[in-house]
Amino acid sequence: MAKTIFDAPANPRPARAASIVAYDEPEPKEIPSQAEEGEPPVEAIPRLTMTALGYLAPRKGIDAPGDFRSCMSCRNFVPERAFHAATTGNHCVLLGTWPIEPHGNCNHYAPWGNGKPVEAAIEAHALACLNGSRAALTPWDVNYCCDHGHSHKCRDCKHFDRIGDADTNGPECELAEEFNREIPNVFQASESVDPDGGCNAWAEPVPDESNPSGKEGQ
Repeated sequence: MAKTIFDAPANPRPARAASIVAYDEPEPKEIPSQAEEGEPPVEAIPRLTMTALGYLAPRKGIDAPGDFRSCMSCRNFVPERAFHAATTGNHCVLLGTWPIEPHGNCNHYAPWGNGKPVEAAIEAHALACLNGSRAALTPWDVNYCCDHGHSHKCRDCKHFDRIGDADTNGPECELAEEFNREIPNVFQASESVDPDGGCNAWAEPVPDESNPSGKEGQ
């Protein structure tokens, strides 16, 4: 039978006796700094900004604020008319056969380059939905949310402060403010936001007696 690396040798070599040698512990040497070595200083790791939260704001003069971040203004949206009666309902090229609502939204929102839909692209997306050549995600993968009376915009978020403070001089995100304050070595971002913008950290407002709207700062 062939031996393997797990078979112990027949006559293992006896272990060598360890010798103890007394010695004086050397004094620790001061490690020269990079400046002393003539090397450039280590660059600080870039801190996160609102881009890390997927924040997007409508482009002035290009995107329609009223529809911004809604499925109907996303380049992945395929309206029912584009299927020419081959199927019913509106769809998303990323989700394929899953039906979606025009005023729904998700974390994969992508505005059209010039703000206007390209019909040829929509027709191509419709074909991809029908033959399954593009769909690879589910509504849970993209954090899809149905139309529930308001969009996932900053103005409808729990963290939105429409007044702001002296630093922003206008609408701001209190979540960004908290991150800047609590983890400044990780997160440092502009706290100013567009009321019609939005990000992936959107939170449902929780109304109470002292704050009927549920929105902070209002």
